[in-house]
Amino acid sequence: MGYHRGGPEVLWGTKALAAATLAILILGQGTYATEEQCRTGCRGASQIFKYSPGTTYTYDYEGKIDFTLSSAEGQVTSTTVKATALVTQLADCNLVLRLQNVQILGANGKKFGTIPDIEKPVRFNFHDGHVEDSICITPGDTQNSLNIKRAIISMLQANLKSSYETDVFGVCPTEIIKNQEGGNLVIRKSRDLNKCAYRENIRQDFLTTAFNLHSEIKTSPVLNGDYVSEQKVKDGILEHAEVQENYIYVPLSVGKHGAKAQVLSKLKLTG
Repeated sequence: MGYHRGGPEVLWGTKALAAATLAILILGQGTYATEEQCRTGCRGASQIFKYSPGTTYTYDYEGKIDFTLSSAEGQVTSTTVKATALVTQLADCNLVLRLQNVQILGANGKKFGTIPDIEKPVRFNFHDGHVEDSICITPGDTQNSLNIKRAIISMLQANLKSSYETDVFGVCPTEIIKNQEGGNLVIRKSRDLNKCAYRENIRQDFLTTAFNLHSEIKTSPVLNGDYVSEQKVKDGILEHAEVQENYIYVPLSVGKHGAKAQVLSKLKLTG
């Protein structure tokens, strides 16, 4: 099928690409544990994050993904996910994440169906910005539901004691810069997502690839991607986080032109 400006093939092709790329973006290696196997415990006193045990922090979450084809001028396919994220501090450096009021919206504001099990809570071990590589899930929670929760958990993480972070993107070498700006600790992170190990878990009969952890190239050549984020922490509490990811879909691209996806995620403390 060809792509012709303004024709129905363009719209169909863009939507198909959007669906395919979205599937690739959200498929990731995740480690999940039962309640009996959940990791717990702290590693020394917390220096940066100081959430109060028994307190629930309320955040507004918004994630938007835009797909474009340079051969289809004016054709952009967008999907937005909005939710209220409730983060509760438990004992032994454990946090619980619950999502409420989840909406999935198209480019024209059209509401799509809900994601099954999206309101089921997940628990994870969080000590001074470091998130353990497994999360504790409610039995029966679905993969799509967990992917969104893992993405939000990734936005809470700020592992200042390591040059690697393990999160929804895989095991990633991460450049981290921190500055004190007024009353806020501002943490800026950047990554070349192609260097993340285990970023993609694409199960297709014609694509089965094993990756070497010690190799410079960690992910399959389907997507080229980069990542930048900014977090603002005040009085030991994350007040705002913003993450931007840019992807180029290699099979339909030449250089930096062709099929592109941009993901912008925001998390803002509201109460």
